[in-house]
Amino acid sequence: MSIYGAEPGFIADAIPVVRTISVCLIMMSVAVVWLNSITGTGNTKMNLRIEIASIVAYTIYVFLVVEKMQLSLVYAWASEFLYWLVTFIFAWWYMRSGKWKGKEVWR
Repeated sequence: MSIYGAEPGFIADAIPVVRTISVCLIMMSVAVVWLNSITGTGNTKMNLRIEIASIVAYTIYVFLVVEKMQLSLVYAWASEFLYWLVTFIFAWWYMRSGKWKGKEVWR
């Protein structure tokens, strides 16, 4: 963190944010694999629906946390975790449901 600022207060304030982002990256790694599995089935409409649901949840969360509650930057960055969690849950649910098995891809 000293690359961006050498003040000890800056580094101390940045540590919780870096931890939050690190957890979000782990969630992203899992969610992207599941989302790409839907793309692999050829059902891009479902992929789009999941993305839209994730973006709506993300936007509502950011509006409430940043604009209404005016919470700290750590909570604002936690929106990334919510985005990837919603993505993962819907992608996992779709793949586990087996609805993709009968899907025909257009030629």
